[in-house]
Amino acid sequence: MLPWLPERKLPTVRVTRNLRFDNLSLQANEKEVIAGNLLQICSCLSIDFINFIAYFFNTFKFLTMKVYDILRRKSSQIFSITPDDTVYDALKLMAEKNLGGVLVMKEDELVGIFTERDYARKVILLGRASKDTPINEVMTAHVKTITKDTQIDECMKMMTEKTIRHLPVLEDGKVTGIVSIGDVVKLLIEEQKGIIEHLESYIAGQ
Repeated sequence: MLPWLPERKLPTVRVTRNLRFDNLSLQANEKEVIAGNLLQICSCLSIDFINFIAYFFNTFKFLTMKVYDILRRKSSQIFSITPDDTVYDALKLMAEKNLGGVLVMKEDELVGIFTERDYARKVILLGRASKDTPINEVMTAHVKTITKDTQIDECMKMMTEKTIRHLPVLEDGKVTGIVSIGDVVKLLIEEQKGIIEHLESYIAGQ
């Protein structure tokens, strides 16, 4: 069972073919069983309900996916600055690449991250000048990191509990990528769309 979701019970569902679910537990390792039963009753349910079911079960599939599933869908290019660069340098790079945050690297070592939140709270509100302020004075030094094998649900939990939007990906101490909250949302939308199209095709007999 997903560790941060409470266990729930599905009520008995009756349809015209008298198929039903009897108190099936919503656990990730049982989703195939439930999905198999769903395919049997798809033909007698409305498309609106099919879309709901598709979203429901695809959410479980989504939560058990890993960071690797995000990284293989996006560019492997990593944008970074050094601790001695100025806030202005960071803002210029973020504007050019449309980034909400940028990694702070000392050679190959991750030493921090600078985000829009850091700029707002540590520069603007304190009346500091962007061109005169080095990144190492305003960056977030204690960075939460993940690996390519971290599950998406764990990323969501970290982002929610720590109120952060970016998670650098480390392998053997080296940065191999970065996952943002935007990447997570994009993956969810793509996966939801795929399974809905699959079930609609099933209903249409294609």
